[in-house]
Amino acid sequence: MGDSITAWLVLAVIIFWSVGAYNRMMRLRTHAIAAFAPVANLLQQYLSLIRTISPELVTEPPVDAAAAGNQYVVAASSTLTSVAGEFSQALKAANSVPLEAAAVDTLRGKLESLCLSWLQLQNLPADLAWPVLPETLQLQWNRVAFEFEKARVDFNEAVGHYNNAIAQFPAVVLARLTGFQPARLL
Repeated sequence: MGDSITAWLVLAVIIFWSVGAYNRMMRLRTHAIAAFAPVANLLQQYLSLIRTISPELVTEPPVDAAAAGNQYVVAASSTLTSVAGEFSQALKAANSVPLEAAAVDTLRGKLESLCLSWLQLQNLPADLAWPVLPETLQLQWNRVAFEFEKARVDFNEAVGHYNNAIAQFPAVVLARLTGFQPARLL
């Protein structure tokens, strides 16, 4: 009879621990997903800023710029246009599954390409036959970049807590049984 009570007590402890550990992992996962919302909002602001440059820039370079032989402008605007489209698709994919490793890796790569394309356009010489980016637009980009870095740190911290929780023994066993997967940092 004593062995029966001990077995029931051990089973009760395991069940209660499992429920508690599962709830903790879910809470941390939910927090990490919620931390992605400000990140996505700020990344969407990057796209909005690109769209405000000029309609010609985000669709295709003007004919007169190409006719004038301004290959730098044509190349920079074409690059920014294609990168912005790819970035938009990656952002949509990551927004639907913010803790999926492949989606976050793709978004990180497209974000780097977008920032490099913006920098290339920003650094074009002012004497070319193409309007230089207005200073107010550059200041807005820098403001969004500053806010984005803070949001990225918050997201990465939440992902780190989630990843640590699902990697700790014995919670790792429960995490594998219930399908928790490690997330990637942005």
